[in-house]
Amino acid sequence: MNRISGSTWCQDIIICRMKPSRAPMDLRRLRRENDRRMLFLVLFVLVGIGTILTAVAYGPGPAAVALLCLMAGAGAIGLLWLIFSVIGRWAGDS
Repeated sequence: MNRISGSTWCQDIIICRMKPSRAPMDLRRLRRENDRRMLFLVLFVLVGIGTILTAVAYGPGPAAVALLCLMAGAGAIGLLWLIFSVIGRWAGDS
């Protein structure tokens, strides 16, 4: 028995191994941030990498046309993301 705390060494070890309590996390906020990061990553890959690959394969003229088409696709994806975000907030997902 420990003279100071009055507990056995086994109880002291168990208490020492317990994880400290953490503050609660806002999982909805984390999900929204993750969704936003993924959207930007997808749009970057679509427009940036797609344009570069088109320029390497076909040259700068077709790459300019591809950039316009890829920007239109990125706009459609962004619009869908915006619509679903607004619907989610209206549904109380905030």
